[in-house]
Amino acid sequence: MPTLVTFVERHQSGGYPLEGLNVLFYNFLAKYNTTKLNTVSNDEIWLRLFPFSLKDRAIDWLQNEAPDSFMT
Repeated sequence: MPTLVTFVERHQSGGYPLEGLNVLFYNFLAKYNTTKLNTVSNDEIWLRLFPFSLKDRAIDWLQNEAPDSFMT
């Protein structure tokens, strides 16, 4: 898993105006939709990896969301 996190961090989105939330999510899912780990659901993988895909304004946005805002 550490190698996967490093890969995700190399392709971070900053949350700037040209990177709307829909584009941010689409790009994330397009890159990591093929990731499979035994006994781990895709939703769990995505939820755990998603914060590593963000930087700058995008990570600020995520950190300001209420706890448990994202379930799937």
